[in-house]
Order: sequence, then structure tokens, then C-alpha cells
Amino acid sequence: MVEMNEASLMAAHQARLDALIANDTEALAQVVGEDMTFIGPDGGQISRADVVAAIHAGTLITERMDCFDISTRLYGDIGVLLYSAHARTSDGVVTFEGRVRCTTVYYWRDGGWQMVSQHQSRMPA
Repeated sequence: MVEMNEASLMAAHQARLDALIANDTEALAQVVGEDMTFIGPDGGQISRADVVAAIHAGTLITERMDCFDISTRLYGDIGVLLYSAHARTSDGVVTFEGRVRCTTVYYWRDGGWQMVSQHQSRMPA
């Protein structure tokens, strides 16, 4: 059984990144809630269903998401990660490569962490 703590939160976060890079939508579903909302560095908003569809279509490609300066905060069954990352992603039209700052919210449900919200902002070079 997984415990609700900072270590399990970080493990869920890494599992999510690994699943994105591997285009593994089954693994992604384990750590991303169906109710997830993602706000990208361009201000666009997408859902988990949008992410899964884009991965299956081959238009969403995450080549790199190297996180650093990670801090965790736990508020009962809510976990928040604040971090920066060197990223390289593509939506099939535009490729983004650079640094982003992220706020990612996870919710403890059904014995594990699931990401329910993320917001990314571009950082200056």
C-alpha cells in the first residue's frame, strides 16, 4: 500500500513524466485524473481526454521534462509541487523548447496521487 507522503507524491510526479515521454496513456491514466485541467505556457487549456487523444494521434510529443528546484507541499489529501523544468514538447504544429515554471496539484484518491491541475509559465532564457 502506498502512503500519502512527499515521497509518494514525488514518485507519482515522476511516473507521470515517464508516461508522457513514453507516450504511455495507460500509465498516465494511473496518475492523472479524468478531471485534470492543464494550462500550457501559451495559455491554452486542455483536459486529460485531449492529452490522450493527442498522444494517440501522434501530435503531442514530450521529449524532455527535466525538473529542478522542486518543492512539495501537502495539505491533507492535496499535494502541490512547485518546480522549474527544461522542456521540449510539440503539439504537432509548434515545438516549444525552453524553461518553464510549473505549479502542479495532485489529489489523493483511491490510494494514490492523481494530478488534477497544472499551470506552466515560460521562463526567460
